[in-house]
Amino acid sequence: MIRRVLGSILFVLVAALPTLAQTGYDNDPDGAQGYVNSAFHHASVDSVNLYNGQLSIPVTVGPRYSIGPKLKFQLALTYNSRTSDYSDSFPVVNGGYAVTSVLAVDPSLAMGWTFTLGAIKNTPVNGSPLPTYFGPDGSQHTFRITTDHYAKADDASQLLLHTLTDGQGNATGYEMWDGDGNRYAFGNHVTGYDNPFGGYYNDAGRGRDGWYVTLITDPFGNQITMDYYTATDPGPCWVADPQHSCTVPVIDTYMRCAPGSSWIPKTIYLPSGAQITIGRDTFNRISTFTFPVKSGAATTATWTLEYGSTMSTPACTASSNITTYEYRLNAIKRHA
Repeated sequence: MIRRVLGSILFVLVAALPTLAQTGYDNDPDGAQGYVNSAFHHASVDSVNLYNGQLSIPVTVGPRYSIGPKLKFQLALTYNSRTSDYSDSFPVVNGGYAVTSVLAVDPSLAMGWTFTLGAIKNTPVNGSPLPTYFGPDGSQHTFRITTDHYAKADDASQLLLHTLTDGQGNATGYEMWDGDGNRYAFGNHVTGYDNPFGGYYNDAGRGRDGWYVTLITDPFGNQITMDYYTATDPGPCWVADPQHSCTVPVIDTYMRCAPGSSWIPKTIYLPSGAQITIGRDTFNRISTFTFPVKSGAATTATWTLEYGSTMSTPACTASSNITTYEYRLNAIKRHA
């Protein structure tokens, strides 16, 4: 009887959460998180990577829009328990390098949380940077580009990547197809935020540079487009307080900031002409998602993100300079 009741509860939980399901498996043993549609599809609401113990949880936000017969679109925030990265290139004041831990965080959100519509970024594999697709569910799928500039993902995901190049062989963008024939164009080039390979020591020093999706279209021509915040709408930037008076020399480990395009989506344009907008707070963190809906007299619905305490100013101790940031996401709320 107990087994029968437990089995019923489990079935109800799985059946009630299909829109939150992730699909696939954790493919990178050191830092894999999230899923993409593949031969390993299942209906789990979360995942624990059995290699590194990381927990991944997707949270869908807003309505699900039908763009075409096999193209559906819905925003999602993803949580992953990884909060830090290993670095052996931290510069020491008196010269040389030390081993340290740096924050692995998207500064436009809170610790552990990410939000993307899709991006191609270079990630190191055996010491060499390879193009990797970062999906909205937080998944990472690496490609080994061949001489004809086409490649399938290393895992079982049904993804095909094409590198667009100039006359000198330099990448000028990417396009990608999924298993249903939907095409993704990556036209928003973000640079200047990440540490170079071999010199990784800034907080948030990896994960923002890359090519971000600007167009998704299905085989029938149905499409959605998106744009991003730019240099006139600066992204979140942690900076040292120039007035601090620490007596101990300190190496700058704050995150790098850059002008130009940012990684934060601003507006998503649906085929009907309606728009999904992403708002930000005074600290340039994502604060609202506003969707077109039809519910009685309402024409829009807004989801808000409520954070914990904001960042504090640098403080000095007897031996070091310490800056404390509290990037905690307290709640996601829907408002009509």
